[in-house]
Amino acid sequence: MGKDTRIYEGLLLNKGVCPPRTVLWCSPASPLFYQCRICRPFHNICLKKIYPHKTNHYKMHPIYVVNNFGQFNHLILRMLRDNDIDAKMIKNDVPVAEVADSCRGIILGGGPEISRAGNAPAYVDTGLPVLGICLGLHIISTARGGTIRPGASGGFGGIEVTISDHDTILAGYPDTISVWASHGDEVAEVPEGFRVLATSEICGVEAMAHETEPVFGIQWHPEVSHSVDGCRVYENFNALTLDRA
Repeated sequence: MGKDTRIYEGLLLNKGVCPPRTVLWCSPASPLFYQCRICRPFHNICLKKIYPHKTNHYKMHPIYVVNNFGQFNHLILRMLRDNDIDAKMIKNDVPVAEVADSCRGIILGGGPEISRAGNAPAYVDTGLPVLGICLGLHIISTARGGTIRPGASGGFGGIEVTISDHDTILAGYPDTISVWASHGDEVAEVPEGFRVLATSEICGVEAMAHETEPVFGIQWHPEVSHSVDGCRVYENFNALTLDRA
């Protein structure tokens, strides 16, 4: 490699040729070969030979926000993009294999009812990092053998959440935070292999995580302005997807 070529945030750039923060193109037939969208085919380099630790093509994929018909799903996408996180919203009827091959992480957005979850339950088992928000939490719970029930305090409102386990997804938060949540439904029984990360006075499972897999769920909506430092959840999730890649 010449001295004018460098890795920047996982993207291979040719200094003075490729535009800053360019998006690289990955051939499905040869996922270890990348070309700059601007200057290809003149710039075609095999990352495996030059940077073995940068060969996982998942870094080049976006995070998918799965639209489960919730009113705040567009805010999730906006928060990600406002924080320079590559993201795309998809419908929950996209085939599972297509989702597994084209993103580096999945956020299961909220929605009115679990009966409209489409393929979302199957997305939990793609092997990719998964973060469930509100209904997304319930989808993860039921997909893995847990149960949900109507919450004692339905509707949206502000609550104080106590974090008992500062896992990856809640890293950097204080022990108590103010958030905005709906408790129309809630997790009644945590699935086997999961542990509770946070609780509140009205809900025993405000957040949970799998013991060994990168699968997380939270009851509240970090993407709304009422939730303090909500972007941290998504920043933590993004970092997790990049570390995995």
